[in-house]
Amino acid sequence: MKKTSVSILLAMSFIVACSASIAQTSAFIDLDQTWQGNGYVSGADIYDTVKSVRVILRTSKNAEITLKGSRTTLINAKWSGDPERRVYLDVTKALNDSFARGDGSIIFDNGRLERLSINGQARNRKFVVVFSETGNVSRPPTDFPDRPSVSFSGLDEVRSGGGLLEREGRALDSLRKTYVKLERNGRAELRFDGREKYTFIGKWSEASDRRVRIDIERAFGSNSVSGYGQVYLDTRFLLDRIELQGRHQGDRFKLNFKVGASPPQTDFREFNDTAYGRGTMLLNNDKFDEIRMVKVELDRYGNARIRTEGKRPQVITGRWSGQPEMIKLKIAKVSSITGADGNGTLYVRRDQIERLEISGRHREGRYSISFRAR
Repeated sequence: MKKTSVSILLAMSFIVACSASIAQTSAFIDLDQTWQGNGYVSGADIYDTVKSVRVILRTSKNAEITLKGSRTTLINAKWSGDPERRVYLDVTKALNDSFARGDGSIIFDNGRLERLSINGQARNRKFVVVFSETGNVSRPPTDFPDRPSVSFSGLDEVRSGGGLLEREGRALDSLRKTYVKLERNGRAELRFDGREKYTFIGKWSEASDRRVRIDIERAFGSNSVSGYGQVYLDTRFLLDRIELQGRHQGDRFKLNFKVGASPPQTDFREFNDTAYGRGTMLLNNDKFDEIRMVKVELDRYGNARIRTEGKRPQVITGRWSGQPEMIKLKIAKVSSITGADGNGTLYVRRDQIERLEISGRHREGRYSISFRAR
């Protein structure tokens, strides 16, 4: 009887240990699944029709993608995003090349792999991977990368590169990545990453073999925008560059982005302007001065100096930071008020002072400055 009990206990211990081991292994994998469908890998002296894809996404953010057709192709990448909806890929190894690089994405829909797309470079040659469980994949020519004989029916790409967003002829942001989705129904969505994120939504139509026209309907989070542009494709019908222009709230904007290019440097370093207009300085809610002129000096080291002119001129000093059109101020001193500090915002339009708002505390209460240029 004792031998039987010991055997049972040993068996139960073995099962528990195995379960713990399996649970521990599973904890390091967010996704491991294989899909059947249609696709291809083409370029870098390789052409193969893909019939199945295995995707492994680990919690370490490493991804392994195995493509199976007449041969087996392995791609390693770093991943980010939502494993249930959309995953973005940054290729680290592909086609037996440890120096391979590229971008891509995987779109999931209720457990189905709707689309896998990767664009990269391996062995000093460009390559592309496209796969879909639904089978809606156009076959590329076998003589890739020569000129294809396929028709353009849409685009879904994430690409790194360099670009510039300008407003009224002045650099607003340096762009480093874009996500372009041109759907079969004519809807266009273009996203760009810089210091901020920008989304342009509208319609697309094919203007020529490798040039797609974009009509912008929404941008900068507003419908008060009009504009157009072009998405240029290379000889493999992959994204090459983007040009957009238009107006938003009366201001002209322009955007250029080139795949593979380095982002330009657009740091906002200094500002110097004088504006005449009307303003008021309040001290403990009582009018202290009428302001008729403001001079602002912002240097490249982050120092701010503001001079106001009225019956009681002031010199305000502190620090500045932020974007070219809305500059944040940290006030350290106001010349005629003891112990003053505070915060403010300088609004700039077309490289000129538009409005100044400052408020803070001093030793005996509160103060504020409000000025608008004419």
